[in-house]
Amino acid sequence: PRVVPQRSTLGSPHSQMMRESGVLEPDKRLSSTSRSEVLPRLSWESSASSESRSSLGCRRSKSIQQGVYKQGWKLLMVNGTMLSLAAMALVLFSAQFYGIQTILLLSDPFGPYAHVELWSFGIACMTLLLTYLLDVWAWTGHVGRMARVVAITLVSTLVFVGCMTWAAEFPELPMAAFLLLVPASSLLLKVTVLRDWLSSKAWTTLSQAIGLAAAVTLASWGWWIWRGNWWTDVRNVYREQLDCSDRLTIEIEGNNFCRSALLVWAAAPTFSLIFGLLAVLLRGLSSISKRFNVRPSFKLALRSCAAHLNATQEIDKEADLAKENLVKLIYRLGILAGSLLVILYVYGLVAGSGMGMSHAIVNIASFTVIAGLVIAAAVLGVADIKVAISEHPAAVYLRNQLQSPLMRALLAYAGLPLLAIWMPLSFLKQAITKLRDGCRREANARRAKRRTCSDSLLSDEAQQWFNQLVTWEWTPVLIRMSWIALAMIFFSIFTRPTYMFLSYVRETLQHASWVHASIVFFLIGMLLFLLPPVPGPAMYIAGSMVLPGLCQGPFAAALGLEDSPGGAAWYLATIYVSVLFWVLKLSAHVIQQKIFGEALGQRVQVRVLCSINAPMMRAIRNILERRGLSLAKTVILVGGPDWPTSVLCGILAAKHPRGEPSIFQTLAGLTPIWLPNILPMTFGGALLARSAAAEVDAEPAHARYVNVAANIVSLFAFSMQGTTMLIAGYFIERTLSTNRESIDAYPDDHEVAQEAKIAAACDKAFADANGFDKMHSMQRVALVSSSLLLTFSSYVIALVPSLCFERFSVTDSVVDVLCLSCERAIVKPIGFVALSALLLGCSVLCVWYWDASRKAVRYRSEVADTRAMLL
Repeated sequence: PRVVPQRSTLGSPHSQMMRESGVLEPDKRLSSTSRSEVLPRLSWESSASSESRSSLGCRRSKSIQQGVYKQGWKLLMVNGTMLSLAAMALVLFSAQFYGIQTILLLSDPFGPYAHVELWSFGIACMTLLLTYLLDVWAWTGHVGRMARVVAITLVSTLVFVGCMTWAAEFPELPMAAFLLLVPASSLLLKVTVLRDWLSSKAWTTLSQAIGLAAAVTLASWGWWIWRGNWWTDVRNVYREQLDCSDRLTIEIEGNNFCRSALLVWAAAPTFSLIFGLLAVLLRGLSSISKRFNVRPSFKLALRSCAAHLNATQEIDKEADLAKENLVKLIYRLGILAGSLLVILYVYGLVAGSGMGMSHAIVNIASFTVIAGLVIAAAVLGVADIKVAISEHPAAVYLRNQLQSPLMRALLAYAGLPLLAIWMPLSFLKQAITKLRDGCRREANARRAKRRTCSDSLLSDEAQQWFNQLVTWEWTPVLIRMSWIALAMIFFSIFTRPTYMFLSYVRETLQHASWVHASIVFFLIGMLLFLLPPVPGPAMYIAGSMVLPGLCQGPFAAALGLEDSPGGAAWYLATIYVSVLFWVLKLSAHVIQQKIFGEALGQRVQVRVLCSINAPMMRAIRNILERRGLSLAKTVILVGGPDWPTSVLCGILAAKHPRGEPSIFQTLAGLTPIWLPNILPMTFGGALLARSAAAEVDAEPAHARYVNVAANIVSLFAFSMQGTTMLIAGYFIERTLSTNRESIDAYPDDHEVAQEAKIAAACDKAFADANGFDKMHSMQRVALVSSSLLLTFSSYVIALVPSLCFERFSVTDSVVDVLCLSCERAIVKPIGFVALSALLLGCSVLCVWYWDASRKAVRYRSEVADTRAMLL
């Protein structure tokens, strides 16, 4: 290093410190002689140091050049890999290259890949079963690690191969499974090519590469479309090449093969969109990880920094802020993914197109969510995500509520099939473990540390769960489990009679005048809106399928407009119908709030059932009482269910001194429902009617076009409905956190509190008199059998309704299904079995309730007599 003579700094603090430490003698200065001796040495050292600097600079330049070359090679590898994935996707699944040949090859029932999916999924299930029975996850050492890696790799490969070859029934599954290669390739590049880079830099580079692949894919598809390959020009060619015309008579295969024609055409923009979403997600997660030091853990990384900076308190605040932001991120991502799947699923049920594209959308979206979850786990870390989720207030609330009978009933209802499968497997696993280990209890302390099997019939995990289940009080759990099953059955069955009634009204009013039809639909809609289970969209769709066609001709004659499908008169008639339904909705809200809601609000039991003193209800009241039109009030009134939301407004206003929320305030908040809800649903129903008319007039191409338009409009309507519900939940949560003082200032309803105490005492008496261990054997058999019968019936009716009932919508004819032995009978044989189980379960439950109520009354009288004697 170059030696530079320092100036005399006798008075500086630095020189004073050096003198005190003995490095510099006090008051020592360079004389002329010493200066003459030092200067030649400095000149010689400076010349030598210049040579060393030149050689060091050469070495630095070479190392920098090598680093640049190495970094460029890594960037080339990353971008080349992602571009290769995009190219493979285009070549295999897009009609630009060999997409049609791939679908035909994978869906050929006599081809080389026939039934490969069955073998793949079967071997994967057998592999998982063997790993569980042999307890591979508990093996230690190198053999255990290798066995787990082999099992995971084999199962993942088999599932991927099965999805890739299941194109005969689900032609979108190969495309959806191919999406999983994006996170897999990203992880592989991260641990191999980019292993010596910072995590944030590596993830940012990968996100840029995925975004580049998305842009290139979209550009190639745009160039292909510009060359004259629009959907209307090539759809018939693709249908012929995929044998759609020969398979239209087959219900399932025909729909699948026809939607494969659209899939191969839209494969490139689909891949581009999903690649772009994954790139944005990866970029956002990497920035969050870089900003808040998410990995490897909050406290460990930030405490190490605090040891050097002496800022423990500030670092703890940063750690808490990081954890809070991570919790919010996971919460929002979960809500976004869940709401997307729910909205698409509802769209598939209500507005499914003839090609079955709703199933394709749901399947591709599901695989996209899985890929996003893999990326999130890789960037943020599974351990930190678990900690963040476990400390979220919702998770804490759920853990606290697990002891309640309702939550236990929900767990029992949802986990009963899994429990019926898991218990026999755990018994078999324990038998294999005993046979392998011999279950010898060693007296030697060294051998006692080894893992030995227990004397129970079930495995350790199953035995722990079984011991917890034994400690439950099963009487309230089984009762609530029966009520859950009845609720599932009711909401699954009630929609079909509603649709059948609306279809009958639609057929009856087809040839009536538009004035009479409007009045009849208004009155019928008012009647249906007063029933709690009737959904508003069913009414909007049924009415819009009839009224625009009846109003179109008179409107065209009166205003001199063109009377043709899709003309100005049709649009005017559809807007008129939407305004009519808007007035109907506002009128029904007035009746529901003022008559039903305020009348029910006078009953203490109803207010107890609504938990009127709960913080969430107070937050809703705080929002609804605000003057004027606000976004929070609008999303609650628009996004909530029709009947419960309107009646709840009346219940909240029943005991308020000023009757708040008033009917004028709720009407002001409900007024914007016309634009996001009623108008698109009305246009969706009108387009469905146009599609049916085009099929009657032998115009299948126009019918398919109108059907797709109807599905798009319906999807927009249901998406807006789901979005408003999510925004309403956000505003309620924000009101709870920001307006806590005003919410706590609401006085408690003392009648509700007193009634809650009385109800709790009655429930306690009922539970004490009818405890599961206090009942005799016949009462236990009756309660358990009724719960199992109702649960079985709800499983069959709610989960597989197509096996029980014939598919029916408002566009079908009632005459075709009102029969017992015809081809389209509304109730199928399995449906009669499920309904028989429902009637038998309800009968046994009623008998048990009658006997249990008598026993509870007798128990309360005995307790009262005992207290009187003691007093």
